[in-house]
Amino acid sequence: MTAEDHHKTLAPSSFNALQRCAHYLSSGEESPASARGTRIHLVTAEMLRKTLAKEPMETVWLKEFDELEACNWLWKKTQEELREIHGIEERVDIWDPLAGKLITFGRCDCYGEHTMGIPGLVDWKSGNEGDHLPQLSIYALGLMDKLGVSEVAASLLYCDVKVVRRFTITKDEAEALLSSTIAAQNDPESPYVTGSYCRGCRLRSSCPAWVEPATKALVTLGAGEEMLDRIGALEKLKSDPILLGKFIHEWRVLEKLVANADLTAKGIEYAEKGDGMENWRVEVRKGRSHFSKEAVRLLLESDLNNEELSEVLKIDGVAFDKLKKDIFLPRNQLPDYKCLVWAGNGDK
Repeated sequence: MTAEDHHKTLAPSSFNALQRCAHYLSSGEESPASARGTRIHLVTAEMLRKTLAKEPMETVWLKEFDELEACNWLWKKTQEELREIHGIEERVDIWDPLAGKLITFGRCDCYGEHTMGIPGLVDWKSGNEGDHLPQLSIYALGLMDKLGVSEVAASLLYCDVKVVRRFTITKDEAEALLSSTIAAQNDPESPYVTGSYCRGCRLRSSCPAWVEPATKALVTLGAGEEMLDRIGALEKLKSDPILLGKFIHEWRVLEKLVANADLTAKGIEYAEKGDGMENWRVEVRKGRSHFSKEAVRLLLESDLNNEELSEVLKIDGVAFDKLKKDIFLPRNQLPDYKCLVWAGNGDK
């Protein structure tokens, strides 16, 4: 099984969401938060490999000082959880316990001999603490099959909030979780349930739990009918608290569906081509800073030469000379971006 034929609905990283909605299907898109998590994972893994190989730790420069702090914390805590490290970022296969076939795979952040004296698994997490036991259980299942054991000690390390959560996971428990998840996916009566995980679901734009409330929002306002007095329709909502609450919920669902469709990007494309959109114009606006002052200070103290520093900080000339004398937070380090601006009469 390769990355190309990875099970599309049973990736281990999806198991937390799948316990809430069996229809969840990851969009696969990387958000800024997940990209940050990936950087932290990669650097922490490299730090541990260097430690095991007794090689000098090379200076690692990350965009933010807090990322390096997170890596250092994970590096230290992982070695506290495991008295011996046997594998870092290694693939494990997950088998369907009923069908007896390879169904998906994942990568264990780190595993070895736990301080409890049994095989141990450590999983690194960035961001806020959450319920990641389902995902952890699937990784543990793959590791148990790899090692030929029926129990592992598993630890979740939350690097941003500095929290450690420890579990003992058995093969029977993990297989039961996998089997129930597969059964829920195969059940046509499984309900569509909304939640925070919806933002990363590929099916949101067609999901009944989203489309139906969005449709009701338009119906509530009289869309599709002769709406001669839309303002009056909105004012009428204020006199009915039940209808108002219902509409606010439905309208927010519709707003998110519109945002998810990325209509602005298509509008920019049309406006730049001069293809319709005659009342709109495209403006290029400056990006924003993405370094902290502490990160800038560390970069200036590094062994990077002036040319390399200028490339990293996206500044040069007078601004660069000023920065070396008096540390400030450079602006416009992120790329400039396009936005669509209404150029006709009235406000849009």
